[in-house]
Amino acid sequence: MKIRWLLLLLMLTSAGIQAQSITLNYQSRYVTEGRDNLGDGGIAWMIAELPTLPYDAAENLTFTAEYGVATADSIDYDELIITAAYAGEVGQFSYRMGASRLEFLNDSVFDNELFVNVSTALTHGIRTTLEAIYSTEQDGTFVLFSNERPFAVNRQFTVTPYIAIGFDYGYASKRYDGYNHISLGAATDFSITEKSTVNLSYQWDIRGSDIRNTVADARDQHWLSLGYSYAF
Repeated sequence: MKIRWLLLLLMLTSAGIQAQSITLNYQSRYVTEGRDNLGDGGIAWMIAELPTLPYDAAENLTFTAEYGVATADSIDYDELIITAAYAGEVGQFSYRMGASRLEFLNDSVFDNELFVNVSTALTHGIRTTLEAIYSTEQDGTFVLFSNERPFAVNRQFTVTPYIAIGFDYGYASKRYDGYNHISLGAATDFSITEKSTVNLSYQWDIRGSDIRNTVADARDQHWLSLGYSYAF
């Protein structure tokens, strides 16, 4: 475990020289698609947004590197994610599409993912997003539909409640397709300076029929996330 924490520190040190932004994040549980991936403890992440290419055509192209390591001593798990994404706007719609390479280092397992999301602002400041992720190794797709509404308490502090519903089509489970879970949560962002931000969020994942039919002793998931971001 100590070696992986040293790798995390090494990535942080080296990325700080070239990265456009650095984010450190801790999640009390590692929950994705409404499922607890570790079973014990949480996960710590270091996320670096890398410089874009020096061409006008690459202005909307971003590269990110993420390294996560389990925080519980009883869990030997780490994960590396490299992502390239392109973002743009068409009329009132914003979109983002790209590809990710996932390396589960301790298990010597990998995955490739393709993703696309489209969002638009509705009435009363509500933003609606539809996202789809396809896994080449699982040959399955996960679809997430969400609504969020930011509230600016003041110039530095923002609270964003949100609700999301997920549908699984062979991505998280091969035994059942359909309604996976509902997420209820709230994210807070506090700007310390123009370049640094602290964020705290809480999420409650309510299991759906996909999880109930495929996960033994399935239960709802509650978890907290605490992060710090710095833009260079």
